[in-house]
Amino acid sequence: LINCITRIMMRLQRTRLVMELTVIMVTFLSLMSVAEASAHGHNKHQEPLKYGIFTEECFVKFTEKQDFSDVDCIKKSVSKLVGYAIITGAFMLKVPQIIKIVSAGSVEGIAVMSYYTEVFMYTNTASFSMHLGLSFSVFGENLVILVQNMIIILLIWNYNKTIGIAQKGAFVVLAGLYMTILFQDQLISEDAWKMIQSSSNVMILFARCPQIYANFSAKSTGQLAFLTFLLNAVGANVRLLTVLVESDNFLYNLQFIVGAVLNTILLLQFFLYWNAPAKQ
Repeated sequence: LINCITRIMMRLQRTRLVMELTVIMVTFLSLMSVAEASAHGHNKHQEPLKYGIFTEECFVKFTEKQDFSDVDCIKKSVSKLVGYAIITGAFMLKVPQIIKIVSAGSVEGIAVMSYYTEVFMYTNTASFSMHLGLSFSVFGENLVILVQNMIIILLIWNYNKTIGIAQKGAFVVLAGLYMTILFQDQLISEDAWKMIQSSSNVMILFARCPQIYANFSAKSTGQLAFLTFLLNAVGANVRLLTVLVESDNFLYNLQFIVGAVLNTILLLQFFLYWNAPAKQ
């Protein structure tokens, strides 16, 4: 009888896990279609690019005239290449963290509020980038990381039994509504966009500072994956350089400056607490 009850409970747990994953993925896929439509609408006024990297003028200079003296062309072309490299790397950014959580069967030391905030933060960056008509190479990794954050949140919900259904439901509803409104774009005025972008700088603080404080308090990085935060810090600093080349919007650039600083602090904490046991 005990074995039968145990098997039933395990099946129910797996069913709940699948249902939660389905809700998150359906929500994300629906919003991705909205984001894609919005991106097409904004990018139609951009100068066409050869192979998604070179402007027509730069392509002619490089291939036909063999002229590599135009510094501006070189900067923009390299920025595009680096941008696509960052997006490619983003597909593996949080995989080490996901693997470590599953392997350990624990989310000890991981601040769920940081991941909640990151969802809104990456939504802000991606949607505002589309609103500005920036190239996908400038912000594409935000959409990739958004999916990975959803998966990590799901794992936190699965392993952290103190998180109730009310918190889970509230997050899914709020995040879903927020993404829908921002990716629609036409629902938001220019003044509202400025406020949203300004809020991104505050969100970065809320996304990173709880984890920095948790590490500091425990004198340990818990179940955090070093490789994920190494890639995060390197990617944040490299992305900052490409953004400074592609955008002259101060509010937009500021979030990348703050993000690079905070991600570097998180990385340094791994070296500071590398062999230190967690504080009891």
